[in-house]
Amino acid sequence: MKPSELSFRYARALFLTVDDSHTRHMFGDLLFELSRALNSAEELKLFVETPLIAPEKKEETLNQVFKSLKAPEEFRDFVRLLAAKDRLNLIQEIAEAYRAKIDELDHVERGHVRSAGELSEKEKADIQAAIEKYCRKKVVLDYTQDEHMLGGMAAQVGSLTFDDSLFSHLNQIKEELTRGVLGR
Repeated sequence: MKPSELSFRYARALFLTVDDSHTRHMFGDLLFELSRALNSAEELKLFVETPLIAPEKKEETLNQVFKSLKAPEEFRDFVRLLAAKDRLNLIQEIAEAYRAKIDELDHVERGHVRSAGELSEKEKADIQAAIEKYCRKKVVLDYTQDEHMLGGMAAQVGSLTFDDSLFSHLNQIKEELTRGVLGR
């Protein structure tokens, strides 16, 4: 899910309230923890998203969540603002937009790798090292197994695509054969 412009604005506002890197990273972790907590139970999710429930009731429930998160007061104030403005339903998008701000500051690029089979830790490390060398940035990758792939892997990092799938190789062979037949 791509964060909305509004989510980016809230993320930027929270980002600008913090001076040091450690606290910025902690706030990012807290945003994702809060998002997971609010989305983990369907009842809690409905409670947060329903505009008919008074903001005071939502704040009361959030105070209970804050106790488990051990969140600093600045973070609590931010979330209370979201509750008062009926924007808690944007918490996942805000968390993603906030992480994008941190990644930009830390010169980190995020990506996704799909593979036909389970990759070993060595294969994952080799893929990450090759992509980092190409991008000249630190890269954080997540991995999934794609049952539709016949073999190989494909990685998407930012606007770059690294496709070493069997399908890609077969298409290359097809193009070469077509050019060879037509070129005679």
